[in-house]
Amino acid sequence: MIELKRRGAVLNIGVAGGPVPMMRDFVRTGHFDAVLTHNRFTLLDQSAEVWIDEAAAAGVGVINAAPFGGGLLARAPGATSRYAYREASVSQLRAVRAMNDICLAFGFTLRAATLHFSVRDTRIASTLVGASSSSRIDDLLVDLGAVPPDGLWPALHEVISTMGQYTLGSPEPSIRPCARHLADGDQTAAMASISTRMPRSEQAIVVRAGKGSEKWRR
Repeated sequence: MIELKRRGAVLNIGVAGGPVPMMRDFVRTGHFDAVLTHNRFTLLDQSAEVWIDEAAAAGVGVINAAPFGGGLLARAPGATSRYAYREASVSQLRAVRAMNDICLAFGFTLRAATLHFSVRDTRIASTLVGASSSSRIDDLLVDLGAVPPDGLWPALHEVISTMGQYTLGSPEPSIRPCARHLADGDQTAAMASISTRMPRSEQAIVVRAGKGSEKWRR
């Protein structure tokens, strides 16, 4: 992909993944124009923030996927107990109930607050949400148009700051060997080092972007 970009056949290179150390290492290679994170920048988990700042400062477009964590933050408390493909912790479920109560007290919905948590952040170029039906898209548009009331974010932050940071996958893999191979120009070895260090469900996917970082701007 790097060679194709050098030739002008590819305009930009993006990478998608989850593990925080891996994504941070990808950003630091300087080879990627866009990065996609999932389930790690939500009301329940902000672990991706440690590299989002670096990406934004470097002009790399950040795409935040799965802001609802697979549905836990999009449904009424008790409707599901799963977050990011696994059972949620007791502290997470408690936090969801507390945040839902806060949103209701402000005349807002947790679902809308969850969406705005991502789209309001200037470091996030685009928020990627999956939809199970066309009616769900209509709901998202309504949520997007809703205006969070004054005082909502400080109140939600109180819950976030007291529940403790939840991080997916511990320890999570790094791509330092991959970064070293990229710096040496050995792209085959770089990708091989990723596939041997990560579970298949978390392997990185190199994608083509259409037009610079602005392509990812919401």
